Amino acid sequence: MCYQLIFEALDRVDDAARWELEAQGGQPSYQAQFRADTWGLVYRSDDEQFQNELYDWLCSRGQGHQLLEINSPFVLDYLKRKAAESLGHAELLWQWYAKREDYFSAAQVLYRLVRGDFDLTLEQRLEYLSRARGFCSSQAPAGTRQRMTDLSHSIQEELDVAVIQDELVKRIRDDPRISENKKEALVAGINKQLIGLTDVSISLLWVSDQ
Repeated sequence: MCYQLIFEALDRVDDAARWELEAQGGQPSYQAQFRADTWGLVYRSDDEQFQNELYDWLCSRGQGHQLLEINSPFVLDYLKRKAAESLGHAELLWQWYAKREDYFSAAQVLYRLVRGDFDLTLEQRLEYLSRARGFCSSQAPAGTRQRMTDLSHSIQEELDVAVIQDELVKRIRDDPRISENKKEALVAGINKQLIGLTDVSISLLWVSDQ
């Protein structure tokens, strides 16, 4: 079934509310209330196919952040499914959990992101690991504390290695003895994924001996 006519109608509702808001200097308006009521009705639909196409439509327009405001099992199922293949959806998934104070699940998503196959820079991996560690420091529901502690230990181990990798990258970039082409190749290899502590140590020794 094609829902494009509904999406076009939602566009018109948004445009009308935006225009009236600007015309009234940001004051609450009839159109703004009508928009809120309309979107509320749309989000409450129990048509799963419609909801999934709606979420795809929002994400394609750069409005995926609206999914964070929807308390629906359809949203969670959608984000879980899409997160396996899309970094943008994975980002929305951990934010969705964090917004609802499910910090353990948010940390799990971030940890899987770091260990997954997405094309992340080392800087991104460090950011995700640091954020995940922070979530693990949050108060956990009864029965989750030990699991969160175990996850925190795993995250810290990965973070320790990532910090060493980051130091290695800095050493390579600052080393005048290494050609620029060689530097780029080495940094690209290190940035591609988290590597084992033994490999990091060997690489540090290699750079030191150059």
